[in-house]
Amino acid sequence: MASYPRVMFVHGLESGPSGEKVQQLRAMGVDVSAADMRMSLKRLDRYHSVMRNILRSPEVQVAAAGAAAMVGAGLMRKKMWPVALAGVGVGAWWTARGDELTRQAVCTSYEQCVEVQRRALETFKPDVVLGSSWGGAITLELMLRGHWTGPAVLLAPAFHAAHRRMGIDAVARLEGFDGASRTLIFHDPTDDTVPLVDSERLSAQTGTELRAVSAGGHRLMGLLTDGQLVAGLEQVAG
Repeated sequence: MASYPRVMFVHGLESGPSGEKVQQLRAMGVDVSAADMRMSLKRLDRYHSVMRNILRSPEVQVAAAGAAAMVGAGLMRKKMWPVALAGVGVGAWWTARGDELTRQAVCTSYEQCVEVQRRALETFKPDVVLGSSWGGAITLELMLRGHWTGPAVLLAPAFHAAHRRMGIDAVARLEGFDGASRTLIFHDPTDDTVPLVDSERLSAQTGTELRAVSAGGHRLMGLLTDGQLVAGLEQVAG
């Protein structure tokens, strides 16, 4: 039986630690560990989701409490104008503050995910880190902060996309990145979730090898069926 490198998989934004990539790699005999970042944009059952972090904001809680008090007062008095006023007020407030509160929540979610994976690295001690989409952004962040100094394979990394959501200059963040020689990027040109141009910019700035492949769009599942993913993991692991 072939001996594969130990892989730590960092999952995408809306997926989890037991997705199809992990299952297929394990079926091939690869030792894969995957920590659950409990991440999503809108799902309230994911503890680190952007929506939950928005709702945790003190500003949001104060606004919600004020609106609830107005609605409650209106209903008790059987008058609708306080209810309508609360709705108008909340709408105007969110129009003015929603973008900034969402940006702050994305930043919080990002940091929470980095911490989950930092702890996972200490526990699993992989040979290679494999990051997919949002997980690719988190993997790059681990490398930038020095939490991971080993090899990595990035699948359609959403580093630039995540930084756009956070209002942070991705180009400036990547200055001084020294992991190009031990990193490989795969990206499908037909990807309609994370644009190929983001990986092209990442590759051009850092010197990281980029392979544009026809592998089924954003999910890149074709890399598993044609053997390119395992070959890439073995390549960077040396």
